Amino acid sequence: MCYITNIIISKKSLLILIFFIFFIFPKIVYSGDILVGNIYEGEITNFKNKKINISLPPGKWKATKSEKAERQWWDAELINTENRGELYLWIPWIPIGGAFWSGGSMERCATWMEEDAKKILSQGADRGNPQAVYCISERKDGWLHIGLESRTVKAPIYWFYYNLYYPMNKISKNAIDDKNLLKEVGKIGMDAVINSLQGNTISLNILDNLVKKSSSKSSISTNSSDSSNVSIDSSKLISVSKKEICLRATKLNGLGWEDHDSKYGEYVKEAFKRNLSLWECRQSTNRFPDVNTNIEESVSDSYISIETRLKDLKELLDEGLITQTQYDEKSSIILDEL
Repeated sequence: MCYITNIIISKKSLLILIFFIFFIFPKIVYSGDILVGNIYEGEITNFKNKKINISLPPGKWKATKSEKAERQWWDAELINTENRGELYLWIPWIPIGGAFWSGGSMERCATWMEEDAKKILSQGADRGNPQAVYCISERKDGWLHIGLESRTVKAPIYWFYYNLYYPMNKISKNAIDDKNLLKEVGKIGMDAVINSLQGNTISLNILDNLVKKSSSKSSISTNSSDSSNVSIDSSKLISVSKKEICLRATKLNGLGWEDHDSKYGEYVKEAFKRNLSLWECRQSTNRFPDVNTNIEESVSDSYISIETRLKDLKELLDEGLITQTQYDEKSSIILDEL
């Protein structure tokens, strides 16, 4: 009797093992992820078992952010240290309910893109299912922006945002003047984000025709002669919209400002010069803390941001960018938040 029981248990164990090997294990092994600090090249397949594939631009891309965003997206950021490219992804996490979206077609160049653009270089749309749009612009802050979106037409809605930036001094002038090339970049870009929602990837090697080839073998240059190529000209941020300033200057959860020593430092300083508060930026970007956020953490972060704002305000005074009267007035306003 014991012998028969052991056989039955063994068969159950075998069935469980078979199920794991053929159904669970493949998903674990072939599930793609974006881990901060890791380098990615070519594509990311089956992102977090969501059956979403992501086509990457040419080169090696280092993940600098990967976290759950508000609502239905996963927020990821990657940088290419060779040509200073920056890739911002909002990857569908859960489908959007029909009540969230009232219909209509996506804009090729959204309002914020037009406001921040020095010149719209090319735009287009694919009204299939999924539908997609693209907008290529030269921005006022000295960056080339390739904005791509794709969305399924019927509920449940999956919506994918793909925003790629390159410094204009890394872009070929001849390529910018080639309207046919820009249209082809946009078309292939739309195909890429459409295929992402269908679980496929396509090559984005056409972007090699836009970006200048680096003459340096080093992936990151730290000498002073190269620093001007990667820094943001703060004077160009004057014409950038409040929403764009807030998007880059504040943390994703809306609880604080980005580190003023980070790549977003100039945006943070510009926000302080405009006397923007965290609350104003939350309203503009719709970045509100999660209801489960610890209140003490929020208060602590607010004090840190005030300290940072005062420090940056003093730097602006020392650099002669604001007067003593402006410093006294703005520091008083900041201290009132205490």
